[in-house]
Amino acid sequence: MQDLESLNHLIFDASVEFEDLEKLSIDSPIELKLERRCFENVKRKKFLFWSSTTFGGKISLLKLHGVKDIQLEGIDDTFKDNHFINEIVFNFPDNALELATVFGLKVKFILGSGFRGELIDIGNNDFGAGSLFGSKGFTKKEWVNRNKKN
Repeated sequence: MQDLESLNHLIFDASVEFEDLEKLSIDSPIELKLERRCFENVKRKKFLFWSSTTFGGKISLLKLHGVKDIQLEGIDDTFKDNHFINEIVFNFPDNALELATVFGLKVKFILGSGFRGELIDIGNNDFGAGSLFGSKGFTKKEWVNRNKKN
């Protein structure tokens, strides 16, 4: 579950194409191409009363091995373009990972034996790159220290 919490930090608000979700099959491994903000290597500037966070973008593959079924829920005609990931949670009764988007789509990955997942960065991207006021994400040092504790 610790890895799931870390994964949620990394893929929060990542963009995934609806047609990629629609075409998923249980052929191993399942691969989802994501455009995401690089929350694990931000730069921070501290000012007198606030801070500013700058981050880059990445193109990543979310690979899932050992999935025995996939179910899509909440499909409607309103959002047939890209979706933004809200979170992935583990559903204990169904032994499933559930990927939820901000538009109400839920992709349920029913897990089989030998399940494992990987997030692999395959390139840099301008998606979501920029700055914001406040503190979001982790500097490289904070990310390393966070993962040492866990």
